[in-house]
Amino acid sequence: MEFSNLFILFLFLPLCVSIYYLVPGTRGRNGVLLVMSLLFYALGDLRALPLLLVLSLLNYSVALWGNSRRALLYLCLIVDLGALLLCKLLLTEVPLGLSFYTFSLIAYVVDVFRKKTAASESFLDFLLFVALFPKLLMGPILRYETVEKELKQREHSPKDIFDGTARFVLGLSKKVLLADRLYEIYAQLSVQSSNLSAWVGAFAFMLYIYFEFSGYADMTIGLGRIFGFRFCENFDRPYTADSVSGFWRRWHMSLGLFFRDYVYIPLGGNRKGIFRQWGNLFLVWLLTGLWHGFTLPFLLWGLYFFLILLLEKSGAVYYQKIPRGIRMALTQLFVLLGWVIFAAPDGTALYYSIMKLFVKGSASPGGAWLVLKNSGILLSLSTLLAFPGPCVGRWLKEKTDAMKDGKGQILLTSLFGIVLILLLVLCTATLLSGNSKPSMYASF
Repeated sequence: MEFSNLFILFLFLPLCVSIYYLVPGTRGRNGVLLVMSLLFYALGDLRALPLLLVLSLLNYSVALWGNSRRALLYLCLIVDLGALLLCKLLLTEVPLGLSFYTFSLIAYVVDVFRKKTAASESFLDFLLFVALFPKLLMGPILRYETVEKELKQREHSPKDIFDGTARFVLGLSKKVLLADRLYEIYAQLSVQSSNLSAWVGAFAFMLYIYFEFSGYADMTIGLGRIFGFRFCENFDRPYTADSVSGFWRRWHMSLGLFFRDYVYIPLGGNRKGIFRQWGNLFLVWLLTGLWHGFTLPFLLWGLYFFLILLLEKSGAVYYQKIPRGIRMALTQLFVLLGWVIFAAPDGTALYYSIMKLFVKGSASPGGAWLVLKNSGILLSLSTLLAFPGPCVGRWLKEKTDAMKDGKGQILLTSLFGIVLILLLVLCTATLLSGNSKPSMYASF
């Protein structure tokens, strides 16, 4: 069950927002959000709802009554990770959002044990933190401390509602109007045999996964804003990074921070010698690959970025002497090749993808020219929006917010509102035509 589903978009969400604002007080509104969140999850995966409830109750209980007992902490972590591992190994379809909410649970019990945050005394508040539907399926991986105060008291304003709605519609547009179309291009080109098809297809996938995942992050943050929550950003102009390490500080930021704070640093980070640092880095990227799935391509994808980062750190002094424009181009080339590994469903498909890129691809452009002719505008627009687009968008928002001319600001806001309505109409027409695919990250 996703936000790009027409039932969710035009029945569930309007009903949820309406009831939410009709009910007075934070406690009542929390109750509305909790009921709607559990309903949302049940609509998507009813069989997995008991697992979410059991894991939530276990982590809540251990944090509240066993936070000084290391053995209970370890037992809780074993259950959390065991549930995640068994589901990924034994089930053809992983329960919705499992990888995201188990990491939030782990972060919570560890933070309580470290005395970094206080244990929640209300199970209903804690369950809302875990099951809150805007972020449940595809993150970000929230820390309890970032929403603790808002669970007890939060403010709402017309500006929050407008800004949240705008962010949601822009995210929906990324997903429906760009990501889904880009995936179609990738799917068409992935069955071609030419070098050009392989490279253009890889670039289309690189654009697709950005708009897919960042679009969902925008929808999550937008909905959170409507309900008075300020969720952390999960993307920060990743395709403008000039190093692979910089890219990973900007892409799926909550996952990177989780592995940094709960794996890399506890193991010693870079404080215990270069070889220990390399070992810690290796483990982080091994786990990052396996977090996405227990397949050979995901494993190799994690090891690939471990090696790239190892080389980058080892030659940092020399790398920084390269002009920034060249560093940016090299970074995105390495990232693109990483997405080729990521996109492969199995080892055989990965082998043929690599061969088409570098060795056995046909010199004839095949159907690539036809795809470029038919979809050149989409690819060009997507490239502009993915690379310099986020920087321009941030600049425009800062300028608009800083405007002192009230009439000018109202005019710009009105024009922006019209654009949002047009985008929503286009998204609706696209969804009515049935031309939308499930989000890739929802399966993680």
